[in-house]
Formats: sequence, structure tokens, C-alpha cells
Amino acid sequence: KGANYLNYGTGIFINDNYIISNAHLSNLQEETKYFIRFSCDIDYYEVELIDYYSDNDLLILKINDFHKKIKLCKDDNVEIGDKVYAIGNSLNNGIGITEGIISVDKVNIRYNWKIQTFIQADVLIASGNSGGALLNRKGELIGITTFSLKDEKANIIYGMCYAIPICDIVELIDMYI
Repeated sequence: KGANYLNYGTGIFINDNYIISNAHLSNLQEETKYFIRFSCDIDYYEVELIDYYSDNDLLILKINDFHKKIKLCKDDNVEIGDKVYAIGNSLNNGIGITEGIISVDKVNIRYNWKIQTFIQADVLIASGNSGGALLNRKGELIGITTFSLKDEKANIIYGMCYAIPICDIVELIDMYI
């Protein structure tokens, strides 16, 4: 707790008890405890790491006795120019939202030592947005924000956000719904 936090990010409720986020936020040590904080709270709640998928940078956490979830987009039909919204815990300052458009609907990029397909959007994200929701105009989940490009000095190139598409996470989500 407090100053001992190693990573911070954003998660999405996929049903009453399960949260999906990015795997790179976890350090996977056996004695590690995981905590979440809701945007309207000061206190942190302990959660359990259920599963970890390093290949596609996703993890599942579980919290007991909580009841909120996000609407999933029924298809993965995003088009260049579609308006999107990224929700996340940017720079650990609390939950915020940015607006942008789809720049490329499906782009293949080397990430985690393999080629993966992502949605590219011009929404602004920073450290702490990892694992956050990328929503369409209807407020439906179309992807999970994962990273922004960085220049040769490791500075974020703003306006180059990448998200794991809903079609790549729906099977995983279905296991917990």
C-alpha cells in the first residue's frame, strides 16, 4: 500500500466480480498482493489475480461483493474516423476520459516479441491508462488501451494510442461472464 505500489493502471469490470486489465501491470511474484481503488473512493480493496495471459498482455482479477460491469460491443466493426473515448487512471491522478478517433482500424505491430493486431487511435493516454477501456459512441467496450508509441528517448508520442481489439478479448471475457 501507499509508497510500496510498483505499478498502477486501469481495469474494466467484465461482470459482477471479474476485472480485465493489462498483464504488464503485474509483477507475478507469489507474495504480491493486488489492490484496486475506485475513482470515487480513497480506500483500496484487495483483489485476487485469477489468470495472466502474457501473449496478449491481459490479466483477470477478482473482487468479491461488487456489482458493476461494462457493455461489450457486439461486433468488432470499427472504422477509420469513428469517434472513441479512452477511460483510465492517467499518471495515477484518478479516472479521466479523453476523446479521439480511430486512426487505423487494424494494424499489426510487434509487441511482447510477437506480431499482434491493435486498434490505433489518436486519443491521449499516458502511464496509468494501461488496461483502460476504449469505448465507442454508444459507451460499448471496443478495446483495451495498452500502450502509446515512444520516441528514441522513451518520450510518449501523443496521439498514437494502441488498444487490444474486442474480438481478441471476447473469448477470454466469455469465460468469466
